[in-house]
Amino acid sequence: MRKLFILAMVSVVVLMFVGCEEEPTSPIDPPSNLTITANPDGLTLTVSWTKSPTEDTEDGIDGYYVYFNGELEADLEPGTYQYQFSPDALGTISVTAYRGDEESNEVSATTETVERNNITLAAWESSDPSSIGWDRISGMYTLYNTVSENAENIDVVWDSRDQTLNSPDVIWTDLGLETTWFAEDDGSGVVPTTGLENYIEVAVGQGYYIELPDGYYLLLTVDSENEGNINISYKFQKIQGYRRVY
Repeated sequence: MRKLFILAMVSVVVLMFVGCEEEPTSPIDPPSNLTITANPDGLTLTVSWTKSPTEDTEDGIDGYYVYFNGELEADLEPGTYQYQFSPDALGTISVTAYRGDEESNEVSATTETVERNNITLAAWESSDPSSIGWDRISGMYTLYNTVSENAENIDVVWDSRDQTLNSPDVIWTDLGLETTWFAEDDGSGVVPTTGLENYIEVAVGQGYYIELPDGYYLLLTVDSENEGNINISYKFQKIQGYRRVY
C-alpha cells in the first residue's frame, strides 16, 4: 500500500507540472513598409505601416507601439496601421508590434534633413556651373551650367550680376517652367506659406527657405563669396510637403 501511495503522489505531481506548463507562443514579426506623409498643413504627419504577420496568428498581438526619437508616442490596438501626430522636432519614427512584455524588432523612418556643404555656385560670367537642382528621393544635388538645355533640371539659378537666387522661370520666361519660391530664414526652421518670391537678393551668412515646384522644401545658406562665386550649404527635407527644415 505504501508503494502504491508513493506512486500515486508522484503521478499527481507530474500531472500538476504538465497541467501548469504554458503553451508555447510564436515569435512576434515586426510591421513593415513604414511611410511618413505630410498632411496638408505641412506640419502634422501621418505615419502608416503594413501590419505584423503575427497579428493573424493564433497567438496574435496586443497592439503596436509608436516611438519618436526613442520615446513612446502611442500605444495602438491591433488593426490600427496609421497614426497622426505633430512632432515639434526632427527625428526618427519607429513602430513595433507587442504582446505582453514581448516586443518585435522595429521598423523606422526619419524626418531628418539631408545636409550638404562646401558647394560652389560660379559667377555668372564663369564657364563653371552657376545653377543647382535636387534629386527628390536622395536629397542630393547636381550642378548645371545655366543654359536652356539644362533648364528643366535646374531648381535655383545664382546670378552674381545682381546678387540674386532665381527661379528658372525668371531666367527663361518663355519655356513655361514652374516656379521655385524663396524667403529669408526667420530662425523658426519652418518654411512659411506666404510672402515668398520667385527671386531673392542674398547676403553672406544668411539662410533662405526654398519651396521647390513640386512641394519639397530646403534651407540654403550662403556661407561665403569670392569674386562672384558663392559657397553654399543646404538642408533638404525628403518628405514632400513637410515644411520643417532645421
